Amino acid sequence: LTLTIEYIVLNAYKAPFNNSLVRQALAYAVPYDIILNKIYANRYARLYGVIPKGLPGYTEYGIVKYTYNLTKARELIKQSGIDPGQYTIVIDYNLGNDQRAQTAAVLANAWGQLGFKVTVEPLNWPTLLSKTEKGDFDVYIIGWLPDYLDPDDYASPLFYGGTKFSELNVNTANTASEISSILSKGTVFDVGDAVVVVGPKGSGASVTVPQGKKIYVVQYVVDMAATKPVAESTGFVDINPAFYRNYDYDALIVAARTYFDPALREALYKAINIASNRD
Repeated sequence: LTLTIEYIVLNAYKAPFNNSLVRQALAYAVPYDIILNKIYANRYARLYGVIPKGLPGYTEYGIVKYTYNLTKARELIKQSGIDPGQYTIVIDYNLGNDQRAQTAAVLANAWGQLGFKVTVEPLNWPTLLSKTEKGDFDVYIIGWLPDYLDPDDYASPLFYGGTKFSELNVNTANTASEISSILSKGTVFDVGDAVVVVGPKGSGASVTVPQGKKIYVVQYVVDMAATKPVAESTGFVDINPAFYRNYDYDALIVAARTYFDPALREALYKAINIASNRD
């Protein structure tokens, strides 16, 4: 088992990729079997979220296992409200990488069947890195090799949106009413053996939680003054390579690298993995 991954980055800060339904549609329009079996000769396994198999937090519980389904993709494009014919998608990759060139061509063919105009653009490494770190891209194909064997080395560089918090706490709760007393709204993740609820500090959150499971509650206050605007951020430095920001998910990532109880970290990273899969 190797923890090296290959993945496709969509620029979530620009249209149409800032629409979650479009992102989901494109995920249903990836010919996974061709890419995995033919292009990469079965050297890779499917990756369903930001945490790879073999690390704490990897889970397939509550995960959407996207398949190549153009009918489903077209339905999601229709639900998104966009006109794909109004968009040209440029897929970048590093010049000389044959597998990524083939992958880009396969994606261009499939996404073109959804109505998008799609082109591929091979770039030398300095140009690719310069464009992508500035957010000057639509889509690109890249890989990741961990610096250390911990789920944070995937969640932080690949999914953290750069949000700073003036306050962040993790509590446990027994009932929805307890959660309502400390959060103004809440996002619930059933991670199998536990439940994670995350949201801004306050009161009045209306949530439904499964019975009989331990409930962790992540409560936060965003420090807006310290949080760099997405448009001014640098990919892989201040923000993830997709230029995607979600306060709830960022709070989960910061909590997971701040608290060291193994059971808590496992639950938090499972929630992070599910979030990355669904959005």
